[in-house]
Amino acid sequence: MRNFLRIVIPLFFISFLFASPLHEAKIRALLQKKFQEAYPSMQINAIHLQPSSNLIHKLDGYRVTNVAVTKDTLRRAKGSVMVTLQKGQKKRRLYFKYNLDATVTLYKSAQPIQRGARLIPQMATKVTIPFNALYHRPITDEAFYRYVAKQHIGVNKPLTIEKFKNAPDIQRNDTVTAVIKEGGIELQFTAKALQDGNVGDIIRIRKDYKRHFKARVLSNTDVEVVE
Repeated sequence: MRNFLRIVIPLFFISFLFASPLHEAKIRALLQKKFQEAYPSMQINAIHLQPSSNLIHKLDGYRVTNVAVTKDTLRRAKGSVMVTLQKGQKKRRLYFKYNLDATVTLYKSAQPIQRGARLIPQMATKVTIPFNALYHRPITDEAFYRYVAKQHIGVNKPLTIEKFKNAPDIQRNDTVTAVIKEGGIELQFTAKALQDGNVGDIIRIRKDYKRHFKARVLSNTDVEVVE
């Protein structure tokens, strides 16, 4: 009998630490949704949960209505979240510890990327790594051709949002098609942009080594000479 109690009593206290399967299933589902919204390429293998209080066992009939996930929570595979449970008009809030077993697919630099360089696919390689902590959001496929580097990036570095900014419609040294309109005459020529610019901006362009013009940006390839 004593041996039986030595086994049963510890098991009772261990089981007392865990939430009901229904509560856990709902919390896992909400956590998974929020992490995968933040990291669409994330593959979650398991989410381990443990309530920080045994109050969970006094909440029969309560349902999980929300899991509060902060930006800081989304940066780490381990941490705590506040869970809201409700029964009628009654609400209770409890903290749960979570531990994600997950991987995330992201881009790393395949070569050094110079400050001001437009991001193209050849500069990056896709890798899958264990998710432990990511303090900045990885770029997605939409970043290519749309972003330029804000800083020099070395080889094999994670490509994350804070390292880039939106590319201008026309970037310095881009080749552009320029048009001159005068009366009923319209002339076109190829030139090089000497400045960055967005649609509507006035930038300097160069036709050859001697002739410079000012031109209004019409698109990401075309400008109209204004002076």
